[in-house]
Amino acid sequence: MKSSVISSSQPRAVSVGDFNNDGQIDIVEANSGTNTIGVFILDINGTIINQQTYSTGVGSRPCSVAVTDFNQDGYIDIAVANNGTNNIGIFINNGNGTFRNQQMLSTNSSRPSFLAVGDFNNDNHSDMAVVYYGTDNIGIHLANNDGTFQTSVTYSTGYDSFPYSLAIGDVNHDKQLDIVVTNYGTNNIGIFFGYGNGKFTNQQIYTTTPNSHPTSVTLGDFNQDNQLDILVSNYGIGSIGLFLNQGNGTFAKQILHLIDSQSRLQFITVGYLNMDEYLDVVVVDSENDRIHILPGYNNASFGTLTTYDSIAGSYPYFVAIVDFDKDNQSDLIVANYGTSNITILCGYSSKPSVRQTTYFIGSDSRSSSVVIYDFNKDGKLDAAVNNFNDDYVLIFNGVDNGKFIRGDSYSTGNASGPKYVRLGDLNNDNRMDMVVANSGSDSLGTFFSNEDETFGSMTSYSTGISSQPRFVALGDFNNDTYLDIVSANALASEISIFLNDGNGSFNDRGTYSTGANSKPYSVAIRDLNNDSYLDLVVANPDLGAVGVFLGYGNGSFGVMIQYPDDDCPGATCMVVLADLNRDNYLDIVVTCSSYGSVLVYLGTGNGTFRTPVTLFVGTGTTPYYVYVADLNNDQHLDFAITCLTGDELVLFYGDSTGNFTLARRYSTGSGSAPYALIVIDLNNDKQLEYVVTYWGTGYFAVLTEYYAAEFTKQFSYNTGSAPHSYSLAAGDFNNDNQSDVRIKEAK
Repeated sequence: MKSSVISSSQPRAVSVGDFNNDGQIDIVEANSGTNTIGVFILDINGTIINQQTYSTGVGSRPCSVAVTDFNQDGYIDIAVANNGTNNIGIFINNGNGTFRNQQMLSTNSSRPSFLAVGDFNNDNHSDMAVVYYGTDNIGIHLANNDGTFQTSVTYSTGYDSFPYSLAIGDVNHDKQLDIVVTNYGTNNIGIFFGYGNGKFTNQQIYTTTPNSHPTSVTLGDFNQDNQLDILVSNYGIGSIGLFLNQGNGTFAKQILHLIDSQSRLQFITVGYLNMDEYLDVVVVDSENDRIHILPGYNNASFGTLTTYDSIAGSYPYFVAIVDFDKDNQSDLIVANYGTSNITILCGYSSKPSVRQTTYFIGSDSRSSSVVIYDFNKDGKLDAAVNNFNDDYVLIFNGVDNGKFIRGDSYSTGNASGPKYVRLGDLNNDNRMDMVVANSGSDSLGTFFSNEDETFGSMTSYSTGISSQPRFVALGDFNNDTYLDIVSANALASEISIFLNDGNGSFNDRGTYSTGANSKPYSVAIRDLNNDSYLDLVVANPDLGAVGVFLGYGNGSFGVMIQYPDDDCPGATCMVVLADLNRDNYLDIVVTCSSYGSVLVYLGTGNGTFRTPVTLFVGTGTTPYYVYVADLNNDQHLDFAITCLTGDELVLFYGDSTGNFTLARRYSTGSGSAPYALIVIDLNNDKQLEYVVTYWGTGYFAVLTEYYAAEFTKQFSYNTGSAPHSYSLAAGDFNNDNQSDVRIKEAK
């Protein structure tokens, strides 16, 4: 077996300072896994000049670190909270960036979990405020003038409060430092106002709402009124809470800003990341390996959330903000507990991106259709996809937060080649039934929903020998209140109309030619000429653009009216109808796969259409499926397109005048070949998701848009391993058929 180095430093906190007085930022971090602190002396390029490790004692589990000049010799010293041994370690700087062994300040029976420094008694010496997590209080250690400290004076944070962190600042504008504490257990923050003599008032409490469990707090002026406001991370509800300073020592009720209901926010801080004059917020979601950034405005509001996705399993725990490379833009220094390293991120910017969650359908399944519905009536949306090569429709049951698990499958018959799935209540029993176009068996299949929320066996209806139906759609073509079926039969170059007999049977079939060798691919249904009868628009890939069938309202249709286009003489695929320019007339959008474009035909209201506008997607992209919706919440219809050979999802934003702009291109992964598409809010978070089948890989995916935080420079440092790094190998070393382990300590 492969040998690997076991690293377990598990850094919990990081701080910065110029430890060797060379004008460059250096780093110290607390390693809870190896009972050490690590000091990195760096140059402006981030190159390590010197790296030193200092013991904090066996079982000390250091978890918080702060820096300042404790003994006033002009050099930055270090304080660390040793949670496991109930003390604070002080490391005095030797004056050259190295440090003496720690001096221990006992915290008696209290376990320090967080510390910060400030001058609480105005004697020009840095004092310490410490969170004691298990004993529901904070401690104040006043400094002597020689780098030592007095025994702590404690202040209660309340029974079962479980204080988690604190921040120091003058929040009531009396020129004395105050302390704000997050109380995880009692869902509030406590403010201790300082008297300026090292003593504090009892805490004043502000609620952060039930089950919020605040974990971290920072201070800043978020509305430009020269008053410090309070910002907290609420672990339990995935939000940050802003308490605006009212200028008289009191604060307004918390304003919540949701990050993500599934986020577990661990730490929060502020800085200037986007080069404006307003504070930006950085909040760490450790459990999901993410760092969120909220750009600030001058009115206590925030811009679009951007997110940095860390390496899976990195568990970022703490962030320090500093202008590391001296370009007048704040940079991030991140302590990664899970991967035992620290990361420096410089040069922040953001861009639109998507996250993918994929679900396996089957190897070589060639899925070309997806529908979304709550099939089992549990309040969660489910998905149905076709497995083209294995001849079945597969249900994925929805679970919490828009996720899916594999469910039942329904056979469509041997060599049936199910190509497209559509849903509708075929027998008016208020249950959703399923219709499948089976291109391999030249048939349509209907599946009726049972009372137990499953589907019965398929009933098959022939579409004609060698017809190869590729697409199916539903509508009431004869105004009898029952859904009828239309199929696009590619090899027969015709459409078939199946009229419903009122009980869900479809034995009355009529056909309409779409033109010799037209090979119709898809059909859209709406009333195009405002006569209250449903009409049809067909994409005819081998004839040119689209054809229109006007309905008579009795289940029959007129002769097809062809709409060719010189920019797309063939290879149209998916056609949809929508009022794109708000004139109350339906318009056509159709993909032109071989020519890398999309055609938009604006309707006139009488069943005819203007000369199309061609929108170029890209050479060799093969735009295939199109879905119309308001994708950016601007009250204008847009459309999304899957690009089969381009391996991407492309978005066009509309302005309701018939004009569209190519706005987004999202990669779906090499070889994915995105095919079918639905745009829907799966988890009721008021954000649309893109559900796409991947023809190339046998999966379907849920794509969620977000703004990705990007950095021009990124580099990481290993924070060390167990007290003596070692390698481990496993195998049968003595041929006794038993697994052995060999450990080699590093020299």
